[in-house]
Amino acid sequence: MKNLHKGSLGTLAIAPLLFFGVNQDPGVASALQTEVDRQAVVIQKMEGKLDELGKLAEKTNGYLVKQSRAASSLVKTLATSEEQGFTAGINHDSRVTLLDGLRGYLSSQQKAVPGAKPAPKEKD
Repeated sequence: MKNLHKGSLGTLAIAPLLFFGVNQDPGVASALQTEVDRQAVVIQKMEGKLDELGKLAEKTNGYLVKQSRAASSLVKTLATSEEQGFTAGINHDSRVTLLDGLRGYLSSQQKAVPGAKPAPKEKD
């Protein structure tokens, strides 16, 4: 699909007519021109969709990079929490650090997701 050029689809569709020759009947030539014009419109629409998909892919890649950075930050937070004694289960400060890190990570996962619709606001 990468090598698909403008007009390739139209050319494929009319290639048999071109290969075998077009009847000199003006009606056939007119019908052929109408089909070529229709296919040109279809190809333009496909190009527009391809552009949209490319932009979505760029946004998605950016989003994934941010998630990777957030995950890296969480790993550091977990290490800090462990150093503060969380694994012993006694140290309150280490648990606060862990919860803060988890909140930050989860918050980042919920922001600017490409293509996602905002969640409806809850009524109080």
